[in-house]
Amino acid sequence: MSAAALLAIVVATGETHDPATVVMVAVAADSLGSQVLVRLLPASQPADVDLHAIERDLGASAVVTLVWIDPTRLRARLRLHVAAGERTTTRELVFDPADSRAERGRTLGLATASMWPEITGTLPAAPRPRGPPDVPTRPVAKDARPADDVQTPAPPDAAARPRADERVVAAATPVASPARDDRGARAAEVIARAQPPAARLRVGIGAIGAAAIDGTAGELGGRVEGLLRITDGWSLRLGLGLRRATIAELPGYDYAAALAGGVEWWPAVLSWARTASVGLRADAIALRHDVRATVLPGRPEQRTRYLPAADLLAQLAVRVGRRFEILAAGGVEGALGRTDLRSGQTPVTVASIPALRLTAEAGLRVGF
Repeated sequence: MSAAALLAIVVATGETHDPATVVMVAVAADSLGSQVLVRLLPASQPADVDLHAIERDLGASAVVTLVWIDPTRLRARLRLHVAAGERTTTRELVFDPADSRAERGRTLGLATASMWPEITGTLPAAPRPRGPPDVPTRPVAKDARPADDVQTPAPPDAAARPRADERVVAAATPVASPARDDRGARAAEVIARAQPPAARLRVGIGAIGAAAIDGTAGELGGRVEGLLRITDGWSLRLGLGLRRATIAELPGYDYAAALAGGVEWWPAVLSWARTASVGLRADAIALRHDVRATVLPGRPEQRTRYLPAADLLAQLAVRVGRRFEILAAGGVEGALGRTDLRSGQTPVTVASIPALRLTAEAGLRVGF
């Protein structure tokens, strides 16, 4: 017997086997009844999936997205879209730290079912199984386990119903059957089209500010960068920056050029509905100091020094549309040594470029 309605539950890719997800799917299936097929769909960005595409391509009657708002998973946002009537309902749930993952999943499952009240009474009654006239219907053993109990009618005896963890295996990894009308084979393709693709290549521009730990020797400049995504959350980065600082003691200027290469890490637990994310960046840097000064009238001088350096920054990215994001970052940059600046006929140190500096950046990135 095929289900009369399909409910798609979309969760983050790494949460399909989480106890809260497992129990949520099982409780939602129990609450909605055997006439509703519950399918679990993983997505890298559940908040951004195209609900209409899922309903259209899978034939889903409704789609629910689950997004954990905070890293501790004490706040969850459920969003239900019902194809008939184009109705959307959003509900936020707050949990107590003492609640187990299973208890949170049970609450999420009951909330999912309660957000779809129009399904009640609209489904045809399931036909009762009948055997040959002379052969009685075999009783269902209490330890029986259906191959796919999310869409199989539950036995009359409540004790014969599979446990929550048994139902979840079927929901998370559905067994292919003719009654599914090839929906299972198309689920991965649909979810890939329904969510915006993660940009593999990104480029950006931005402004840079730097200063010594004590706040002196301030520098301002800009940078360009390119990033290549290698896995979800990890990217390789190459950047080129130029900063200028005024050296009043000479007088003159220091032009600091930096060629940086490193990695960025954006952990999923530090993302909020894929709108804002917090990450870390680390670079190895080839640093060039180019000091230009006019010590004597009409006699400009220029001195250059190369140093290895490295930086470590915390970053905040806020998405603006499908391709753009605004980036802010702050951290430290350290060079392998201090640069002393000497002046005079008998050269004496008049200023120094410190090895350790505080840095801040702000910029814009676009993905391709």
